[in-house]
Amino acid sequence: MVDRVQNICEHAFASQIKILFDNAARIPGTGMAKIPVVGGQFLQGFQVSGLLQRVCKALIARERFRQDTPAWPSLPLHEDAREMLANDDNPRLNILAYYANSLAAETWNYEAHPRIGAFAAGLMACEYAPDEIRNDCSLQQEFPPRPLEGLCDGQLVWRSPETLAQDRDMLARIAAYEAAMAEGRKGA
Repeated sequence: MVDRVQNICEHAFASQIKILFDNAARIPGTGMAKIPVVGGQFLQGFQVSGLLQRVCKALIARERFRQDTPAWPSLPLHEDAREMLANDDNPRLNILAYYANSLAAETWNYEAHPRIGAFAAGLMACEYAPDEIRNDCSLQQEFPPRPLEGLCDGQLVWRSPETLAQDRDMLARIAAYEAAMAEGRKGA
């Protein structure tokens, strides 16, 4: 019975998200529309199931974040809201924006992603983090710097071991392709 009720609720939730896509703001003269909730664009008339799933996962991540961290503001989902917080004068809000961007980069996989405390401590230890964050005394006390495995580049997003492996594989494929192309040019 519980599984049946859960399935009904999931279907109703997905149906509501589908309505958001059906009514998404159109971008005149392009055949494109704006992705609801998280921002970005999509081509109208094409399959949007992957985008529907992304929006659902983002909304679920926001609710889980609210439950886990009631002292924090709401998790910003839309790319414009994240950018606004990243540029705010409050370094705590900057951390929230970086955290939300990191979740977005991991397709809103809240369960796999480190929680904000671990992420913030990782930012405090990251050489790429803005000085305004790393040098903030109250943030240093709240989030003592502690390196976070997977927070590894200037984009300040966490990558799961699976994502890192996919990135390495893609880089190896690109290098192999470029080497083959260079070898082909030598023989021509």
